Parts: sequence; C-alpha cells; structure tokens
Amino acid sequence: MTAYVFPGQGAQHIGMGKDIYDANPIAKDLFERANEILGFRITDIKFHGTAEQLKETKVTQPAVFIHSVVVAPNGEVWVGDRASTKIVVYDSNLKHVRDIQVGNLTCGFFVDATGQLWMSTGRHGMVLKMGWDGKVQGWFGKHGDVRLSNDVGEGHYMAVSRDQKIIFMADSVLAKVHRIERN
Repeated sequence: MTAYVFPGQGAQHIGMGKDIYDANPIAKDLFERANEILGFRITDIKFHGTAEQLKETKVTQPAVFIHSVVVAPNGEVWVGDRASTKIVVYDSNLKHVRDIQVGNLTCGFFVDATGQLWMSTGRHGMVLKMGWDGKVQGWFGKHGDVRLSNDVGEGHYMAVSRDQKIIFMADSVLAKVHRIERN
C-alpha cells in the first residue's frame, strides 16, 4: 500500500502529486475536476510550472487542498476538510458518502505497511490512529489548541515505527521533526 501525506502552504514543490495522478485513476479524476472548477490547469503548474508560479496564493491554496486526499482500501476517497475539522468521504464515483467529524485540524494522512490509517492534527499536537470506519482507535501526543500547540506548527509528514510506539512527524512550519511516543 502507498501512503500519501499532505503539506501545508510553504511545503509545495513542482511535481507535487504527480505520482498519485499518474498511478490512481480516482485521484487523476479529482485533479482534473479541480482544473475544471478553477478554470485553469492547476496540474500543469503543479507538475511542470515554475516555483514562482506555484507560490502564487491563487495556485498554492488549491494545490495544497487537492493534494489532501487518501484513497481507502475499498476505493473511497477521503479528503481532509481543515476548516470544519472533518473528513469528507466520497465513493469511487466521487459521490458524497458521509462526513467524519474528528474535532481536530486534519493535516495529513499516513497509511503504514500494515494498512493502518494515521492522521496528524497539526497544531492540535496529536496523531490519531484511525480505523477505516473513521473511528479513532487511539492517539499519540497531548492535545493542544490555538494558544497551546504543544510546540507543533503544522505536522504533515509522518513515519510510524514498526511496533507503532513512536511516530516521527515533520513540521512544515517550524522546520523540525517531532518525536511523539505512544500515550
């Protein structure tokens, strides 16, 4: 299984998302729909543009958003909706199936080698171990809020140890790696 994790503004780079676009027809369709909605081919800029083009807010914000997608083993498409702290789930035909309210800022998804789903919560300072039914099975870290962020800016990229006791989370805002141990 392949893991896709998702950056915040400032972590974008040329080529971001091209691997999933080329490898997954559902993801490709999502990117193409974004091109239609935006009225310009954001994929051309993301995959072949210049760093300066990609830094423009009108490009960066949707580029980051459309890259915040994970495809579940059953073919569902999960999109992290940061503004409403939920995961929006679509079927393989991109019809809305359900919302999963998580109550934390959705930052990045990670699927480990066993197929276990993980989600980082950004400034809330936690990583949630989740089932594909959307239920939280456990968590790492200590909950923070906007004022007390547990020293996490935006935790997007992560790696989970084989024994699932330690998570390393790369913080794209503070430019450091956090080591979070199981509670």
